Amino acid sequence: MTRTTLLLCAALLAGCTPVRAPEPPDEVAQLRWVETADPIIDAKRAVERKDFTLLGVNGYTWTIPGVAENDKFAYRDKYGMKAIEGTSDMIMGAEHGRLIELATKYAKTYNGYLLSHAQ
Repeated sequence: MTRTTLLLCAALLAGCTPVRAPEPPDEVAQLRWVETADPIIDAKRAVERKDFTLLGVNGYTWTIPGVAENDKFAYRDKYGMKAIEGTSDMIMGAEHGRLIELATKYAKTYNGYLLSHAQ
């Protein structure tokens, strides 16, 4: 009887591991940088490198914040476009949604500065 009790206790204790807080989704981690980024400083550096690639945001379809929807293909063809990783129309929680909003505002400011300095 004691052997059975010991085995039962060992099995129960083995199942009692501490529960770790879930890791944030990769999309959230990919967007953390936007919390401290300065779009004007970053855009000035891009202009100095003569890099006028616009920033896009992924959603149901991609957009270029600051550019009219019906003009986005022409702007992409002329300047290029790089989508901000982690943006999506599938929002993985409130924090992800907040970061997508920040990324969209960042891209709009960044793109506006680039376009005001483009040839």
